Amino acid sequence: MQSKPLIALNCDLKRESDKAYAQVSEAYYLAVEEAGGLPILLPPLLRPGELGGILARIDGLVLIGGPDIHPSFYGQRPGPHHNPMEARREQFDVQLAREAWDRGLPTLGICFGAQLLNIARGGDLLQHIPSDVPRAIAHSGPDADTVHEIRVEPGSLLHSVLGAERIEVASRHHQAVGRVGEGFKVAARAADGVIEAIEAADDRFILGVQFHPERTPGPVRAGIFRALLAAIPHPGGVRNGG
Repeated sequence: MQSKPLIALNCDLKRESDKAYAQVSEAYYLAVEEAGGLPILLPPLLRPGELGGILARIDGLVLIGGPDIHPSFYGQRPGPHHNPMEARREQFDVQLAREAWDRGLPTLGICFGAQLLNIARGGDLLQHIPSDVPRAIAHSGPDADTVHEIRVEPGSLLHSVLGAERIEVASRHHQAVGRVGEGFKVAARAADGVIEAIEAADDRFILGVQFHPERTPGPVRAGIFRALLAAIPHPGGVRNGG
């Protein structure tokens, strides 16, 4: 009997007084479980040099959302709307994304996770959509998600997953992919031109979506997470790099 594929999810790092917590919203790991995977949590380690051994033991990766990575990672200075991320998570996540790319590990990046994939390949970000994009639509509600339409590129991996050129998605972000990183191509945009998805330009399943499929009910949630699991060559058998 084959075991379920192991899907690692990185974690946010939150500090309260003298304590720190690695945490993940349950929507992420429940979506993995519902798609047929076994989610495991990967906190920001103090010794990220051990990542290779960890990635050799997993079948796929989900990179979750979060605050803003420091713009020095893509050659810029922080703007007035910068919402800082814990430095330990920044360093760990960038190395994680780079090693996952190098291994060709099936990877889904969500919101900040999509931005992280782009940065790891030398791309940059729009630091604040309302300031950087003329006539920008709302990509985030005041205290919650907003819903808007995206236009999916025909012939893209994302199009093959969703089977539609226009879909409505749950969205909550103020930053987005700017210059696309090496090895990626644009897979979807919003009506204002903001990049809503990137994917590996070759045939690997490395997909970054700026929206939140785990909070978009119906075929978007199910389709994207099932596609991640379907991209695993031998679930439960010899793992990537093993």
